[in-house]
Amino acid sequence: GIREKLTEDPTLVPMGSSLITEVGKDGVVTMKGTVKTEDEKERVRETISSVPGVKSVNDELRVGNYKGSGKLDMKSE
Repeated sequence: GIREKLTEDPTLVPMGSSLITEVGKDGVVTMKGTVKTEDEKERVRETISSVPGVKSVNDELRVGNYKGSGKLDMKSE
């Protein structure tokens, strides 16, 4: 479902970003972590919003620089 879609997109988390997505049973996705730019934040939000099954997106992303390589953590209930 939703998690597979997000992990399939290698452009979702470029180097220097840390993204944690929490997928609720009700189709609400909460994004947490750090992205480099406002543009990237918007792109991530749009990408997640366009995934079938996603009802809404809670955006808790910070814009800044994550120390480390790009990574994507998935948490689901």
